[in-house]
Amino acid sequence: MLESIPFTVPFGLAGGLADGSIIRIGTLLKDSATGRILAHVQETGLAQKLLSNANLIPFSPLSALDLASSGYANVQLHQLKTMVEGLQMLQYANIGLAATGLGVSVLGFMLINQKLKGIESAIAQLSRQMDKHFQELAEKHLRHKFANIYVLFERAEQASFLRSPAGEWLTIEGQLAMESGFLRAEIGHHLTQNSFNTGWFSKMTSALAMCNAARVQCLLKANEMEAAEHASSVIADNYSDLFDPLTATQLADKLTEADQRSRDDDHSRFKSNQTKATQIVNGLREMTDVAITEPLLIEHLVSKEISGHDYLKSIKAHDQHPIILLTA
Repeated sequence: MLESIPFTVPFGLAGGLADGSIIRIGTLLKDSATGRILAHVQETGLAQKLLSNANLIPFSPLSALDLASSGYANVQLHQLKTMVEGLQMLQYANIGLAATGLGVSVLGFMLINQKLKGIESAIAQLSRQMDKHFQELAEKHLRHKFANIYVLFERAEQASFLRSPAGEWLTIEGQLAMESGFLRAEIGHHLTQNSFNTGWFSKMTSALAMCNAARVQCLLKANEMEAAEHASSVIADNYSDLFDPLTATQLADKLTEADQRSRDDDHSRFKSNQTKATQIVNGLREMTDVAITEPLLIEHLVSKEISGHDYLKSIKAHDQHPIILLTA
C-alpha cells in the first residue's frame, strides 16, 4: 500500500505557483480559477527531524533566522534552508516555525516531549517577569499540567510496542484533548489582558500546537480516520475562535502597554512593536489555515483508502525532500 500512495515533489508546479494560477492555502494547492484542489502539501520526516533538533523561536520565519553562529542546530537549519531554496514558491520559508507545520506531524512523541520540556523551562523563567497570577500558575498548576503531558507522550511512544496499541492511543488522545483545552484557556485569558508577553504567548501556543498534533497522530496511528478528521476540524475551529479576532494593531497596542520601561516615546515604541505584532499575527493566521485544511487531507486519505498508519509510515520514511505533495 505504501508504494501506491501518489506522492510527488513540488517542483513541477513551480510555473503555476509563480504566475498565480496555483495558490497555497494552508496545506492545499488549489487552481486559483476553479478552486479545485490539486495537491496536499506535506512535510516529510526529514524536515520535521531537522526542525525538531533546533532551538527555534515560535513564529520566526526560517528566512529570518540568524545562522551565522556555529553549533549543531545551526548546521541543521542551514541544511534545511538550503533544501527549501527551490521551494520559495510554496512560501515555506515564511511559515511561522515551531508552532506550525504542513500536513500531518510525524514527529516522534519523545522528540515532542523533549521540546515541551524546553518550553516549560522557558515559561517558568518568563513568569517571573509577569504579574502574580502567572507566577503562581508557573510554580504550581502549570508544572503539574506539563508533567501530565510528558507522561502522555511517554505512553504514546511505548504504545507502539504493545500487541494491540490502538486502545492506548485512543485513551491518550482523549487525555491530551483535556490538556490542550487547559492551554487554550490560558492563552485565551492572556489575550484578554491589556498587556502582552510575547515569549510566554509564543511558547504556550507552541505547546498547544504540539499537543493537538499529537492528538491527531494518535488517532491516525489507531486508524480511526473519521475521528481524526473530526478532531482536526474541532482543533481548527478552536484556533479560529482564539486567534481570528486578534489584529496586528491590537497586539502592537498591548506590546506598547507592556513596554513602559522603554525610553522611546509611545509612537516609536508602537511602530517597532507593530512589526513584531505583524509577524506573530501572520504566524497565527498560517497556523489556523494549516489546521483548517488538515481535515481535507484526512478526508482525501479516506477517499483513497489509505490508512493512517500507512500514511504516517510513508511520510516518515521520506529522507530526500523536506516537502512532498499528495496529489489529488
